[in-house]
Amino acid sequence: MKNKNLFFSLALLSALGGVGGAAVFATGARPMSFVPQTAAMSDSISQGGLPQDTTAVDIPGTGNDTIPQGGGELPQDTTVVDVPGTGNDTIPQGGGQDPADPSDYTSVMYDPSFEANTTQYWGHTAYGIGTLEMGEWKLDYEVNSGNFINFSTRMTTASPSDGSFYAEVWAGKLKSMDLHQIVTGLPMGRYRIQAKLRNIDGNVSVADPSTGEVIETTNYLSDQHVYAQIGGNVYDSPVMSEASLGNAVENWEELSTVDFLVTSEADEIRIGVRSTGDGSDQTGWFQVDNFQIIRTGDATAEEISAYFLEQVEQQYAEATQWLDSAAVAIKVEPYNTTIYTRVRSEMETLYSSVAGREDVTSEEGHAVVDGIASLLDVAKAG
Repeated sequence: MKNKNLFFSLALLSALGGVGGAAVFATGARPMSFVPQTAAMSDSISQGGLPQDTTAVDIPGTGNDTIPQGGGELPQDTTVVDVPGTGNDTIPQGGGQDPADPSDYTSVMYDPSFEANTTQYWGHTAYGIGTLEMGEWKLDYEVNSGNFINFSTRMTTASPSDGSFYAEVWAGKLKSMDLHQIVTGLPMGRYRIQAKLRNIDGNVSVADPSTGEVIETTNYLSDQHVYAQIGGNVYDSPVMSEASLGNAVENWEELSTVDFLVTSEADEIRIGVRSTGDGSDQTGWFQVDNFQIIRTGDATAEEISAYFLEQVEQQYAEATQWLDSAAVAIKVEPYNTTIYTRVRSEMETLYSSVAGREDVTSEEGHAVVDGIASLLDVAKAG
């Protein structure tokens, strides 16, 4: 397995052009996947051509999606969708966009408004660290013993922000909560995540135990916030600032993350809500509804290059630190020094192929970051 990993690393190095060679990368457009309309649609379309009165629309950021106007053949992998209320305006769809709003990519999420109403954990006995699952949603928790967790979708007549249901995450002795899911399939570009949060325990009265008189009012806000995470980079929203009293619709607070960069449809983006408490009460609990993924713009070549230079520098520094510590250990422990030397040499070559450049592409950046990580795994395996 060690030799296999090393051969993989050498093959990767070869793909980058070899020692002292120029790296060459394919830059062809990524093919799209297409689904034909059903026969029931008035704006039906066949794979071989378009009606003569069809309007073609190009959607920025989705690739080469322009359909010929007034007939002509479609690419074999073209997706066509019907846009209700637009007549015969059939347009291509890519990535998971909402055809009515090209900036909305929420459809790549599982149950963003908690309408599936799946597994319920109401009054769930738990303590310590654990995970509860609700479809693709996962709740990582840490709670003190002596109480329970509520993790469920709830329905009332007027209180959800969107649809009929919302999710509630509560614990009597809360230390941390992290409700999240992993999504992929977002085309390269800039995005933000937004969701509605609510805490309905505003103005909680605290009484003097000896007299029963109210000495203060408080709430259970801590640092409840929305976040997105790609690799080691976390993009947080501001924390909740309002605690309401009651389930009114107007008591939902919308929070949005800062913009973040997606560099490949294969990127895994962790989306969710986090909060913490001191473990003595329910401080940090929340209700959440109506997640949205909003595309805010295309990624420029300069942004892509700067992003990957930062990632490469970070990966290289971490790998170098480990290899430097391993060099000391080699003197006192049996270790395959040949592997160590070759890994270090290949890593330096990968790093130098992009270091200091201002034109690093997404393909190059991914290859170098993944290559350094793979080489470090080989070195750690010894």
